[in-house]
Amino acid sequence: MREFKYDNNKTYEQNFSMWFVLNSEEREEFNQAPYSLEKGGQVFHAMFKDKLSHSIRVNAKGVLEEVLVLEDEKTE
Repeated sequence: MREFKYDNNKTYEQNFSMWFVLNSEEREEFNQAPYSLEKGGQVFHAMFKDKLSHSIRVNAKGVLEEVLVLEDEKTE
């Protein structure tokens, strides 16, 4: 069984997708019904809501892009 580790180089949504797959596999291994997407989203958000801090910046091409601001970066 693989263990989920939040990847700060991926988006919150990408992390949720990976967590949801792994969590569903684990629940099935223990004969538990997998979470619905809605319930899984609630569980994931309860665990990782601190990772959901976004900002907008202009990239090198002059295009606005959404970026994840990590807790470590906020204090610098």
